[in-house]
Amino acid sequence: MTVTRTCPATFERKQANTETLTVPAVLSTEMPVKRGDFVEILQHKLGSVDFSRFPLPLIEAHQSDRVNVGIVEHPRIEDGKLRAVIRFGTSQRARELFDDIQNGIVRNFSIGYEWLAHTEHVQGGETTVTVTQFKPYEVSIVSIHADPNAGFFRGKTMTTQTTESTQTTDTKGNNDSQDSNIDMNDKQMQRAMEAERGRARDIRNFGLQSRTDEATINSLIERGISTQEARNIMIDQWAAKIDSETSRCDTSDISFGGYGQRHVHEAIIDGLLIRSGIKLEKPHPAAQDFSSSSIHEISRILLRDRGDHNSSGTPAVLIKRAMSHSDLPYILENVANKSLVMGFELVEQNHDKFVNFVDIQDFKMQSRVALSAFETLTEVQELGEVRFSGLTDNKESYKIATYQRAIAFSRQALINDDLSALTDTPKKLGAAARRTEADLVFSIFNNNPLMADNAPLFEASRENLLTGSSSALDATALAKAVIVLRKARDISGVAYLGVRPRWLLVPPELEITALQLLATLTNTTASASAIPNSDMARIEVIVEPRLDSPTAWFLLGSNIETIEVGRLSQAGGGGISFETEKDFMTDAYNMKVRLDAGAKALTPKGMVKSSGA
Repeated sequence: MTVTRTCPATFERKQANTETLTVPAVLSTEMPVKRGDFVEILQHKLGSVDFSRFPLPLIEAHQSDRVNVGIVEHPRIEDGKLRAVIRFGTSQRARELFDDIQNGIVRNFSIGYEWLAHTEHVQGGETTVTVTQFKPYEVSIVSIHADPNAGFFRGKTMTTQTTESTQTTDTKGNNDSQDSNIDMNDKQMQRAMEAERGRARDIRNFGLQSRTDEATINSLIERGISTQEARNIMIDQWAAKIDSETSRCDTSDISFGGYGQRHVHEAIIDGLLIRSGIKLEKPHPAAQDFSSSSIHEISRILLRDRGDHNSSGTPAVLIKRAMSHSDLPYILENVANKSLVMGFELVEQNHDKFVNFVDIQDFKMQSRVALSAFETLTEVQELGEVRFSGLTDNKESYKIATYQRAIAFSRQALINDDLSALTDTPKKLGAAARRTEADLVFSIFNNNPLMADNAPLFEASRENLLTGSSSALDATALAKAVIVLRKARDISGVAYLGVRPRWLLVPPELEITALQLLATLTNTTASASAIPNSDMARIEVIVEPRLDSPTAWFLLGSNIETIEVGRLSQAGGGGISFETEKDFMTDAYNMKVRLDAGAKALTPKGMVKSSGA
């Protein structure tokens, strides 16, 4: 059976290094430690310690569910001690602990380990277990430990101050003669082990029932005190906590089905969404407990959470009290908000494929500067003068704007337990916000806006506008558009940009024409002269009904940022936000969705328009 134990350890504070955040330490010694009904001695000599798990995590109070604050590395056996170097992390908590160790505030730590081999000796009615081989698992910073000789300020192991014990230990780790005199007694050793495990188990179980913190539970176990004494300590702490909470009417720890208040809120929200028919990828584990609850039943639960145990009254009365004296408005807002976000995210829009999304912090003018490439290097003769190269820049600017819609959720809908108004409508609002964003993007193709140089985005002088009878969508016109992208240079005309044709944007009227054309160029089944696996085969047809002209089409390239969509950075994500308020005059629950976003073409270099006339 695997048993993990702990042992006191020692920091050597004077050698702490503030630059590397390291402290030399003595992890364990051969100091006898009382373990319930027996005394434990860890043997320290060559082969006694299994180093396979090093570097070890450094944690607090043996709380294995917490992220470690450092690591323990470079172990070695020296003078009957297991020594190592503690290296602290760079987190705020790790730095605080390192500073407290330096200042002598934090003094104690211990190691957790597993017995691999041991012997037992009984003398004078006392059992001594010598662990001849053990494997360390972790090192913990603690407030109280079993060995009074261990601590951050100590570098030596002191002898026990007792006249009753006749057991001696060679602190140099040379226990060969002692090992030969130890008698094996499996039954007594087994009883001692079971007693110690039982003591630790009882203290931990009672601690969990009394909601005692993990650090206190570990401390009570490590100090070797009896189960009854530990219970008395935890009962006193429990009583003090209850008195404190009662005096201030603190109900924050009220729970349902084993979950605390925050989890109950999340479970209710997900339960209402499930009940309304919305499928959640990862609902709260307790969501099913509320998936069949009505709004007035949830109102009763939330009121009870706030100390209002008056469950009488009609649904209208309960809901009215809950709207004013409980977290029901918070629940309803979050149900609507989740529906809104789902509606925004689930509506697929074509612009996702080729635009660049950025988060923006405010409504100020946003500038995007494009720098030219360096000129081609020129040969310089021996002792010749090096010529300086200049850079050209171009700046496009835009601001995001606010787009809003509001709806009202009536009091009657709450009383009638009508969830559709609470979920379907916000979901549709989210979809509307998504469509609004797409409208902003495709208006660029329809309106052909002016760029920073006061010329339209698509213009013959830029060579990215194809007109005339030869601009209709066919292989010849597509080849012309591809050539424009291939030959696209930076703003100074120095370097080629390496743009590749990637998206063929067409109105519904040209969908079949576009598909047939690409099949002819790339599908050998459709055409014997087709060339598979070329860049033409990677062109994706995007059919967009927002395009005004039934004949115009666009070829967009990759490896270049063509259009940017800026979204206001906020908790809702995607530039959308949601607000609710209660209207006193109409008893309505008003909900408003807001989209803060903008779209801007950054360069004409990666886009070609063909009028198709």
